[in-house]
Amino acid sequence: MNTIAKLWDDSIVPALIEYIRIPAKSPHFDRDWQAHGHIDEAARLAAQWCERHALRGMQ
Repeated sequence: MNTIAKLWDDSIVPALIEYIRIPAKSPHFDRDWQAHGHIDEAARLAAQWCERHALRGMQ
């Protein structure tokens, strides 16, 4: 399997599945969005994935 397909199957798809499970809704649909913390959780998940898969030289 090529590197991109392996990365997709082993890392990206599982991360997307986890991301979709987070019930993060726009503040327009969840008045208590800040208290619920779902948007922050989704942002942390994305940031963690990016940190784990950073491109060489990326800052």
